[in-house]
Amino acid sequence: ANAEISERISSLEADVARHREDSAKAQAEVDRLLDILRQMENEKNDKDRKISELE
Repeated sequence: ANAEISERISSLEADVARHREDSAKAQAEVDRLLDILRQMENEKNDKDRKISELE
Protein backbone atom coordinates (compact mmCIF):
# COMPACT_ATOMS: atom_id res chain seq x y z
CA ALA A 1 0.00 0.00 0.00
CA ASN A 2 2.84 2.37 0.85
CA ALA A 3 4.54 1.72 -2.48
CA GLU A 4 1.26 2.42 -4.28
CA ILE A 5 0.87 5.72 -2.44
CA SER A 6 4.46 6.68 -3.27
CA GLU A 7 3.90 5.83 -6.93
CA ARG A 8 0.68 7.85 -6.98
CA ILE A 9 2.41 10.83 -5.37
CA SER A 10 5.26 10.63 -7.90
CA SER A 11 2.76 10.45 -10.74
CA LEU A 12 0.83 13.46 -9.43
CA GLU A 13 4.05 15.42 -8.93
CA ALA A 14 5.00 14.70 -12.55
CA ASP A 15 1.53 15.87 -13.67
CA VAL A 16 1.91 19.08 -11.68
CA ALA A 17 5.35 19.72 -13.18
CA ARG A 18 4.00 19.15 -16.70
CA HIS A 19 1.04 21.48 -16.09
CA ARG A 20 3.35 24.15 -14.68
CA GLU A 21 5.49 23.91 -17.80
CA ASP A 22 2.42 24.11 -20.07
CA SER A 23 1.17 27.10 -18.10
CA ALA A 24 4.52 28.88 -18.44
CA LYS A 25 4.53 28.23 -22.21
CA ALA A 26 0.97 29.54 -22.50
CA GLN A 27 1.85 32.66 -20.51
CA ALA A 28 4.89 33.28 -22.72
CA GLU A 29 2.65 33.02 -25.80
CA VAL A 30 0.11 35.44 -24.27
CA ASP A 31 2.93 37.91 -23.55
CA ARG A 32 4.23 37.55 -27.12
CA LEU A 33 0.78 38.17 -28.62
CA LEU A 34 0.14 41.16 -26.35
CA ASP A 35 3.46 42.62 -27.50
CA ILE A 36 2.43 42.20 -31.15
CA LEU A 37 -0.94 43.81 -30.37
CA ARG A 38 0.79 46.80 -28.74
CA GLN A 39 3.07 47.20 -31.76
CA MET A 40 0.08 47.12 -34.12
CA GLU A 41 -1.77 49.70 -32.00
CA ASN A 42 1.28 51.97 -32.10
CA GLU A 43 1.52 51.60 -35.88
CA LYS A 44 -2.19 52.39 -36.24
CA ASN A 45 -1.84 55.47 -34.03
CA ASP A 46 1.14 56.63 -36.10
CA LYS A 47 -0.83 56.20 -39.33
CA ASP A 48 -3.87 57.98 -37.86
CA ARG A 49 -1.61 60.85 -36.77
CA LYS A 50 -0.07 61.12 -40.25
CA ILE A 51 -3.51 61.06 -41.87
CA SER A 52 -4.80 63.84 -39.61
CA GLU A 53 -1.66 65.89 -40.35
CA LEU A 54 -2.32 65.54 -44.08
CA GLU A 55 -5.96 66.61 -43.81
